[in-house]
Amino acid sequence: MYIMFKIILHLSFLFLVDRSLSSPIKQNKTKVLILGAGLSGIKAAKTLLDRNITDILILEGKNYTGGRIHAIEFANYSIETGANWIHFVNDGETKPIVDRRDAKKMQGLTSNYSDILVRDEAGNDITDFAVLREFYDKIEHKIEDYQLKRKGQPDFPARVGMQMMGWSAEQPIKSVIEYFNFDFEFARSPEVVSFHNMFERGEDFFIADGRGVWSMYEDLYKPLEAKTLLGKLVKKIKYNADSVEVQTSDGWSYQADYALCTFSSGVLASDLVTFEPALPDWKKRGHL
Repeated sequence: MYIMFKIILHLSFLFLVDRSLSSPIKQNKTKVLILGAGLSGIKAAKTLLDRNITDILILEGKNYTGGRIHAIEFANYSIETGANWIHFVNDGETKPIVDRRDAKKMQGLTSNYSDILVRDEAGNDITDFAVLREFYDKIEHKIEDYQLKRKGQPDFPARVGMQMMGWSAEQPIKSVIEYFNFDFEFARSPEVVSFHNMFERGEDFFIADGRGVWSMYEDLYKPLEAKTLLGKLVKKIKYNADSVEVQTSDGWSYQADYALCTFSSGVLASDLVTFEPALPDWKKRGHL
């Protein structure tokens, strides 16, 4: 949902690949400024362009477009440093991404999370599929039913929920399986993961294509290359009822009637960008 007051905040967590764009644009006054050339910023700009709103300028702090969708060259291979999976490929909400994958004939494979190998500190194979099945049977396959039974009740850490469902990680092999399903998946330990936000893993597709994930969105970013400025790190955003001024770290100032800010919640919460006047509390709560 876009929030407008001559600045539109759209928080994004999305995807990208290394690509040099055209020469810098010299103008510093435009109708619409879009801050961030990640997928959400590029999609927003293309949507405006398709509606004949052409007075657009995109400012991107990095030296490439795509945001989290980014690949680097290593030993003659293209290695994704960000987005690599299409999660829940059979979910209707994922269909637009799956359609792009199919249209571009992207190479890859379906992830098999039960095909595992566990080794101890000495390198010995200690894989125990019985323990893996125990986790799936006690937790993963039943989590959504258990959540429904507790609907409307207070949330608690995933650690507590798993214990209530009969799981404990008292063995090293169980700790490894738990790490794989929590620390790896959520980048958080079970002590801080919300129980209500746990889910049964769906089918995931791992993209392994030399063209890079960002190539799936070529139809969006190609028409915008001449309207995109790279290396423009936003430091301050000044706004009022009539206009927006954006100042970048290289000393440039850009004015516009409207601005769309697609920075991640982490950037906004870090105070790396100064808003003048400061964002009201109700807007800050939207990204914390």
